[in-house]
Amino acid sequence: MTVERIINKVTQYCSWLYYRRWEKSELLAMAILTGLGLLILAIRAHRKAAADARRFRARPPVFDFRLSEHKRSHY
Repeated sequence: MTVERIINKVTQYCSWLYYRRWEKSELLAMAILTGLGLLILAIRAHRKAAADARRFRARPPVFDFRLSEHKRSHY
């Protein structure tokens, strides 16, 4: 398949969608599916942000001084 043929197929499909007479039920179904898709994306982004926050809180501090313990190194 050449690039020109692929572009023609995409253009044909888009023009078919544009000039098609849509029923109210089809438009409603597309709106519901689009809304559900956006909701799923928002939930996934929220879960990822929450997981990152938990991981950040669980991380130990960069400088950890233990003044009460003296470690001996055995050579």
